[in-house]
Order: sequence, then structure tokens, then C-alpha cells
Amino acid sequence: MENKTNSAIRLNKIVHSAYNNDSKIIVDVWKSIFNIDEPNKHSTEVAVMECLNNLNDEFELFKQKMDKTGFSKKLYESEIKQLQNHLIVLTGINGDWQSRKQKITDVQFKILDFCSEILPNDEIPINDEEIEELKKLLDELEDFIENNSLPTDLNSIIKKHILKIKTALYSYNIKGANVFDEVLQSAYGEVIKNHDLFANKLNTEIKNKLSKVWIRVQTVYKTAKNAEQVYIDFTNITDSIQNLLPSGS
Repeated sequence: MENKTNSAIRLNKIVHSAYNNDSKIIVDVWKSIFNIDEPNKHSTEVAVMECLNNLNDEFELFKQKMDKTGFSKKLYESEIKQLQNHLIVLTGINGDWQSRKQKITDVQFKILDFCSEILPNDEIPINDEEIEELKKLLDELEDFIENNSLPTDLNSIIKKHILKIKTALYSYNIKGANVFDEVLQSAYGEVIKNHDLFANKLNTEIKNKLSKVWIRVQTVYKTAKNAEQVYIDFTNITDSIQNLLPSGS
């Protein structure tokens, strides 16, 4: 596995994957690239559009980072803007991809290659096994709440957490591990806000499944960012979440 990744490397991989994708419809291209697994066409399109918004944000962040390197904007700005316009289609995502991808040029690929070397490493890539383990724990949690009767308000909060983690997994290849930081902060805030609900209505089994998911999210994030780059000790957040949960049924 590569030991370096940054905004340009992530974008470069995505653009190459899109260019080499043989799907005819735009939404199918992104569904494949971002490993989107949704139960119906509407939710798939919503997930794709959210990923495309994140992709647009990452392009903007990438340009900001390049601006700070001191290299002339003339080397990359115009071509990268054109590339954004070719890739990010928020209206008409059921349109034709094959004609659109022909607008992606060798020059744009070379610029991304160049910028990949210029920008510093911002995290360590997460291996596929860790991602798959998180997905497995998430599936187990989702299956549990679908097959067990939980209080409506608690069920709603947990489903919201599951959705946020799924969205983070879809967007990881775009934004990197920061998406898991956002999930952790969100989970912590939700548990604090709904302390009484979690304390009074959460049994041991669901607590354990929730804790495993949160711990895995934390582990994935800290692995990617490395000890030197973690500015907040997320162990404390996860411990706080666990401490807020009941110790027994």
C-alpha cells in the first residue's frame, strides 16, 4: 500500500477511475467509484449528489493548498476549473458519461500528477481490511435495530448515526479520514444532547454494538492521521460516549 496521500493524490485516483469507467450513465459511474450501496434509485442519486458536492469541496481545498505552495496559478488553475466542470454534474446525473469524459485531457492528468508530488502528505491511507471491518460492524448494528424493537426516538438517533457513517464511507476516498472526525464529533454531541434517552432506554446488547462501531471509527481516524497529527484525543470522546451509556440492561 502507498504510504502517502494528499488532496491531489485522492483527486487523481478519482479522475482516473472515472475516465476508465465504461458505464454509460453518469450516476452509475459515481455509484461504482464511491462504492455506493443504497436500496433504491432515489437514495442512490441522493448519495451520489452528496459525494459530488464533497468532490467539488475537495477541488476547492486542493486549489487553496496549491495556492500556498508558491507555484504560479497559471500552471494549474484554468485546467483544474475545466476538469471540475466536466466531472461535477449536479443536474442531469442520469446523462451520458462517455461523451462527457472525452473532455478530460492528458494535460489535466499531468497537472494532477505534478501537484500530487508537490503537496505534502496529509494522512496515511487506510487499508481495505479496516474499512471492511467497519462496514461489517455497521451492518451488524443495522441488522440488530431492524430486527429488534427499540424506542422510536432512540431508533431514530441510531439510524441517523448509521446514515452519517455510511456517508462518511462513501466520501472517504474524496476527503480522506476527516470524514470520520466529523462522525465522531456528531456522535459525541448527540449522546450528550440525549443523555437521559441513552441512559434510560439503551440495553447492554445495543450499547456494545454501538461502542464497537464508535471505537472502530475512532481507530480508523487515528490510524490515518497518525499520533503526531491528532490534535484531539478521540479516545476521550469515545470513552465519554461509553461512560454516558448504561452499564447494564
